[in-house]
Amino acid sequence: EGIASAVNAAFGDLVTASDDGEVTFTITSLVDGITAIDADVTDDEGTTNVEFSAAAGAVEGTLGADGNDTIYAGEGADLIFLGDGTNTVDLTETTSAADVVHFTNAVDDQQTIVSFAINKDTLDFNGMDLTDGEAAVDIAADAATAEFGAGAVTVFANGADGTGSGDESVIVDYTDLVDVAAFIEAGLDIGSGEEGIVIINDLAGDDAYIYALDGTADANITSADLDLIGVVSNIGSTPLDANDIVA
Repeated sequence: EGIASAVNAAFGDLVTASDDGEVTFTITSLVDGITAIDADVTDDEGTTNVEFSAAAGAVEGTLGADGNDTIYAGEGADLIFLGDGTNTVDLTETTSAADVVHFTNAVDDQQTIVSFAINKDTLDFNGMDLTDGEAAVDIAADAATAEFGAGAVTVFANGADGTGSGDESVIVDYTDLVDVAAFIEAGLDIGSGEEGIVIINDLAGDDAYIYALDGTADANITSADLDLIGVVSNIGSTPLDANDIVA
């Protein structure tokens, strides 16, 4: 009962308890390459009463702080909540588990997610004001123009084979928002002020790019309406789709 919590503890920190009784430590995150934590609890005479060691695989929930974080999820089914900054999330694990990466309103820079397991791991955008919990929508390669589902997550199967046959049907540079806006404009019929998340698979590069579509001023999509907020890196030949999105 003497210790409620120890937040952001660092090496060498001393945490004291004034009352006798059971003390429970819960480790919530290991970031920036930390692979394990070792600790002991001693009484006021220096006698060690409890020892424990926690490996990275024991960590099941991580909240990204401000700044540029590198988050190593470790083994098990992990929950990652992305914060401010340009962050990297590494989901590498020996035994594949269903990890969930949560995008929040704090996200305003590009996030990079590596070792994402298609159709097992998931992305959750429900913590963003741009979405309203609607089911994700898949747009097939070379599809006709589709009605945009405001507040939804829209996933294009192939950024090199969009609607039509002109330059707008092929994205050359996924970081060029003018290029990306032309592709989305051809593929989606959108109304003024509508917003949501758009994901476009780059099958040649084995990546998926995540864009925030933040309320068009009119029925046209321009680069000013888009922000690149994430890249799911090196996903292989199977494209990311609606099954990888938490509804």
